[in-house]
Amino acid sequence: MFSVLRKHLGRLSIRLTFWHALLFLTAALTVLGLTYLVMQERLLTQERDAIQFRLNQYVAEFQEGGLPAVRMRAALRKGREQKAFFLRVANSLNHTIFLRDADDWVEFEPGQLAEKAPAPSVTGGWVTLVSPAGTELLLRFARLPDGTLIEVGRSTYEMRQLLAGFRTATFVVLLIFLPASVGGGAFLASRALRPVQHLTAVAEQIVATASFDARVQSSGSNDELDALVQLFNKMLARIERLVRGMRDSLDNVAHDLRTPMTRLRQKAQTALESAEDIDTTRDALADCVEEAERVMTLLNTLMDIAETEAGLIQFQHVPVDLVELVHSAVDSYSEVAEEKGVVVTDEVQSGLRVSGDAGALRRVFANLLDNAIKFTPAGGRVRITANRVEQSVAIHFADTGSGISPEDLPRIWDRLFRGDKSRSERGLGLGLSFVRAIVESHGGKASVSCELDGGTRATILLPAETVIG
Repeated sequence: MFSVLRKHLGRLSIRLTFWHALLFLTAALTVLGLTYLVMQERLLTQERDAIQFRLNQYVAEFQEGGLPAVRMRAALRKGREQKAFFLRVANSLNHTIFLRDADDWVEFEPGQLAEKAPAPSVTGGWVTLVSPAGTELLLRFARLPDGTLIEVGRSTYEMRQLLAGFRTATFVVLLIFLPASVGGGAFLASRALRPVQHLTAVAEQIVATASFDARVQSSGSNDELDALVQLFNKMLARIERLVRGMRDSLDNVAHDLRTPMTRLRQKAQTALESAEDIDTTRDALADCVEEAERVMTLLNTLMDIAETEAGLIQFQHVPVDLVELVHSAVDSYSEVAEEKGVVVTDEVQSGLRVSGDAGALRRVFANLLDNAIKFTPAGGRVRITANRVEQSVAIHFADTGSGISPEDLPRIWDRLFRGDKSRSERGLGLGLSFVRAIVESHGGKASVSCELDGGTRATILLPAETVIG
């Protein structure tokens, strides 16, 4: 049976089925065992009550009419087949003077009762005679004032037969329960482990196809296994996004590195060919250094984004004054904005604080402000505002630049993506990817929208700390 289950289920299912059957049978045995003990005690109590009742009758008869009255009462029912009680009357010396239907009780050797005289001071008690077959004769005796002993008893044969029948029925029930418990356990194990089987199937599919777009169907039960399924799907979604980002990054890096590496090779070739012209060689080497710095910046930024998205960088989450962060970014880009003729204003009220890493958030603000100034023409304006949104703080970077085309808007978060309007400006196409990675690692959100009157608004939402002041 278990070999068949192992073929169709699995080792964990077999263990669950085994434990279910074991617990089920243990519970059944416990209930049946307790029922047997209660039943045995109840039957024994009934036997003793019946014997005591009959003994009281014979004692009353003896006290009223002596031995003849007892004989008359005993003659009303004859033989064990008529469920007659054992009856023995003895004198003060414990010599038997009356033994009812002696042949019916010969198996218990009632003659030995004459050898077991109770002490004169004992007026009553229980005696048990055991036959060679193991059947008991349960006796109750009473000593009368004149020393006469009256003993009344009954065989426990019928009680033993009833208990034996109960044991047989219990064995039959257990034989029926065994396959039922195994089958029920297998069914429950299969139902309970179905989400795990789905997880295994999806994992095998991913291993076979190297595609992370497969998902495990949720049962909607909201139990622990369903929570595991939902968490597994979230993990797959994140892995799929990381793999897709890695593939896109590799493709983009391969494409974007081709140009600077080609220029680097050309400049190096020029330096080699112009070894006698010191100025030309120096200029060529300077260009090589500049191109190498650009490549190093590109690679370092890609690594920062990848490590942030993978959760390899542990950021400190401490209260950070928002006004200080914004002022720091504005001061860093004040000369750039002034040279381009762009006015930068910040309208962040004091007392707003966010939870995060000050250094990482400073780089986020610097990237957003750099983009806003870069794509705002002379005479334009960049406005930084912030407001409390429930348990978060929203920071807005709005500019009056040329905006973003609708077809480019969904792709601005992709690594190394640069729209048509941005290709004429300096940059690597990694700023917004870096911003989103940092913000999401802080439990926030980042979004970009186009204003109705032109320009762009970048918004980041960060967890808020308590308002001070």
